[in-house]
Amino acid sequence: MLRFVARALGLLLVAAGFVGFVVDATRSIANGVVAFTPFGEIAYGLFKERYLLLQPGIERHLHPWIWEYLVLPVTLAPAGLVAFLLGLGLLWIGQK
Repeated sequence: MLRFVARALGLLLVAAGFVGFVVDATRSIANGVVAFTPFGEIAYGLFKERYLLLQPGIERHLHPWIWEYLVLPVTLAPAGLVAFLLGLGLLWIGQK
C-alpha cells in the first residue's frame, strides 16, 4: 500500500515538474529573458506566514548551517526541478 502511494505521488510530482518547466519556458519565451519560478515562491503561496517562520526555526532549533547550505539552495531552485526530482525519488522508493 505504501509503495502505491509513493508511486502515485511520484507520478503526480513528475507531471507537476513537467508542467512547471513548460510554464517557465513559455514565460521565458514571452518575456525574452530566461526566468523561472523559485520553489520558495510556491511554498510561500501555499503556507504564507508559516513559511516565514521556517528560517528562524531551523537556525534556532537545528543549526544555521542547515538553512544556509541545505534549505536555502532548495528554496531558490526552480520549482519544476524540485518537483521533478522529488517525484523521481518517490518513484524510485516505490518500485517493486
